[in-house]
Order: sequence, then C-alpha cells, then structure tokens
Amino acid sequence: MDIKKIITSKKFKNIAITVIEILVVAGIIFGGLMLIQNKVTKEADKTAGNSGKGVKQSEKKENEKSDRYYIEVNKRLNAVIVYQYSKDKKSKEPIKVLRCCLGENLPKGKFKTGKKYLWLDIYQGWHKYNTGLGRGVWIHSSIYREKYDYCLSKASYKSLGNAAAYGKSILLSAKDAAWVYSHCKEGTEVVIVKGKKQGVLPMSPDSFVSLYKYCGWDPTDPDKNNPYKKIKNGSVVKGLNTITVERGHKPDYLGNIIALNQKGKVITGKLKYNTIDYSKVGTYQIKYRYKAKNGTKYKITQKIKIVDTTPPKVSCSKSLFTLEVKSAHPNDINIEKNVKAIVDMVKSSVTTDESVVDTEVYTIEKEQLRIDEKAVVVVKAKDPYGNIGSCQVMCELKVKEETTKSKEEKTKPAAKKPAKTVKKKTLKKKAAKKKTSKKKTEKNKN
Repeated sequence: MDIKKIITSKKFKNIAITVIEILVVAGIIFGGLMLIQNKVTKEADKTAGNSGKGVKQSEKKENEKSDRYYIEVNKRLNAVIVYQYSKDKKSKEPIKVLRCCLGENLPKGKFKTGKKYLWLDIYQGWHKYNTGLGRGVWIHSSIYREKYDYCLSKASYKSLGNAAAYGKSILLSAKDAAWVYSHCKEGTEVVIVKGKKQGVLPMSPDSFVSLYKYCGWDPTDPDKNNPYKKIKNGSVVKGLNTITVERGHKPDYLGNIIALNQKGKVITGKLKYNTIDYSKVGTYQIKYRYKAKNGTKYKITQKIKIVDTTPPKVSCSKSLFTLEVKSAHPNDINIEKNVKAIVDMVKSSVTTDESVVDTEVYTIEKEQLRIDEKAVVVVKAKDPYGNIGSCQVMCELKVKEETTKSKEEKTKPAAKKPAKTVKKKTLKKKAAKKKTSKKKTEKNKN
C-alpha cells in the first residue's frame, strides 16, 4: 500500500479540508455559546444582586464601614453621639445622636463593644438588642417586664433623655439599640465622658415617638411583627400571631393589639374579648370585637399560649445535716448504707413551692466519706413540665457519743475504792458520850 500516493491524492485532500472546516465551525459555535452564557450569568447575578462576589464585596464594605464608627456617651448631655471616621481615620464627623437614659453607676472611661445578646435579664428587668462594653456596662433597649416584645415598661421608655437608669445601663429606644447591635462590630470604640458645662449636641436626635395606649411594643422596634408598622385607620392589627404567657401570670390581652377608628383615634380599650384560665398550660384563641355607633364592626383574633418555663423553688429545713456512725473505722464509714441514709435524711426535709413529679438527691460516693468532713448534697426537683429546680446543703459524719464513752471507760485504769466514811450521826453520839463521862469524872473528884 503506497501511503504517499494516498496522501497526495485529490480525494484525500478534499476529505481533510472538509474535516478542518467542520472543526473550525464547531469551535466558533462553542466559543459563541460560552460568551453568551457568561453574559447571561453576569446579568442574572447583577439583577438578583446575590452573586458570591457581590455578597463578599458588600460584606467587606459594611465591615470597613463599621470599623470606622466611634461612639461617645455624654453624661451631662444625656446623649449617645455616633461618629464615623474618614477612610484614613485622621478625622471623624458625627452622623447620629441617640436619645438615652444613663445608669446611676455608669463609669467614665474607654471601652470597646464585645458580646451581644438579643435578650438579657439584667438591671431591674429584661432588655432587647444588648451590646456589652465590659465592666458590667451595657448598651441596650429600655426595660421590658418579661422576655416578650409586647411587655415594654412604658415608664422606662418615657424616661429616655431624662431620668437616670439602674446600674451601668445605657438605655436607648429599641430602634437605636438595634442599630448599635447590628452595625457596630466587636471592638468598636466607645468612650464615656462627663461632658462640658457649655457642651452642645452636634445635631438633634430623632423626635420622640409616642406610645399608643394599651399596646406594649416599643413603637420604634424594627421587628417586622411590630404592630406599629401595620397600623391604619379603621382597623384592628396585632403584632405576633401568638403571644406567650408564663403559667400563673395574667395575660396582657391588649398588649399586642392596636385598634384605630376611621379618624385615627385609639379604640383598643373598647374591644370586648373572652378571657382564659391562665393557670393551665395550653394554647387558647382570643376573639376581639367592637361595633361603633355608626355601625362599623372591628374584629380580630389572636392566640395566647400559656407555658411553664419556671423551675420549682427547692429548699431544705436546714443547711447542715449530721449522720452518726458506729466508729471511725473505714468499715463503719465507707458503706453504701451511709450514702443511702444521707440521701433519705435530706430528702425527707425537702419542700417545693409547686407540685413535682420527681425529686433526686445527689452526694459523694461511699469511698469519699470522711469523719468530721462536710460533704456536698444536691437536691433536684422536676415539675410536670420538665423544669428542674435545685438547692444545695452539707452533710457531715460523726462517731456516736455513746460508743466513744464506752471505749474511753474500757481504757481507763480501775479506780481505788474510797475509804469507809463514818456517818455524822454516829460521830455526834460519840462526842456526846465523851462529854457525859467527862462531867461524871469531875463530879467524883469533887
């Protein structure tokens, strides 16, 4: 077979040219498709605004921005001033003034933002949007009576910008506390100063937002469930679909509701509704209704969930228990019987403020029992709803006193018998006889 002839033949040349043309066309088509795909992807990402690169860039920009915040708490002006540094951090300008209420024990000094908690129970009540500064200082919302959005202390909210707060708090409206909570990353500089006598705020704080009667939400709270965000004339609105109440606590039936008539006047207090037995755990439906003089009907329903999350209070009749043993010998001390005796003794003295389904007593192992050494005993009580309360007492081991005395008597030497004593009456008779005989002798001589 002559390969040279085949390669140089006209037929082979035609086939080769055709194959090359096909490959070139295929390459052009593939390249065009890839170009179109990339363009479509970029446009889609741009439209959706959620491409990986875009998220990273926006996060980076926000982080860079938050790194440039500087907060000054002015005690004299009763205000929190937020500054923003320039990119080179050589200058800063005020961007916000937050109305605040400052704690009586708030110290001066330099701080940095640290841990954050959505809810925190400290300084006379619950607070929302908490940012810690260290040394017991917190930036957070006004006080809430309970850990629920609709339980705002209205007195605490109204004191913003005026009265002093408890402890080391820097109280803000929910809106302002949420801004610090979400925008100021850990390590943001905060300085608390006394302030100058002639000091003036660089700008005015946002105007104070008034509260509606009955509603227990902070009107500034950015939470999407806030009923203040839903209000409109001629309607009844609610915040949460279901509000939660601790068993035994009377529900605030109107705390999650706002009702306005067609002129914008609050009519929440005119709503009629069914009440529930809040001593029992469960979920109940509340129906609200009101018919105005002009015939307009107002109605809404919400659920109230009664829960029990409070552990029982456990106490014992005394704080120190004593168990007597036969001797100090390990065979009389390190036995399971003694551990059981301690448990039974403590358990019999336990009382709780509510009914419990199970009470357990825990103490040290039998091998760890020692004479005259106090052992920790922990009591835990579980209520029907799974809450566990506890208390702690001490227990000590002592050798029985009777056993100690009998051993001491055995080791003592036998005592000598005391000499016989003469009765007083016998001695008196003998003395009288002597006197009589003496007198007779003297008479005979005479």
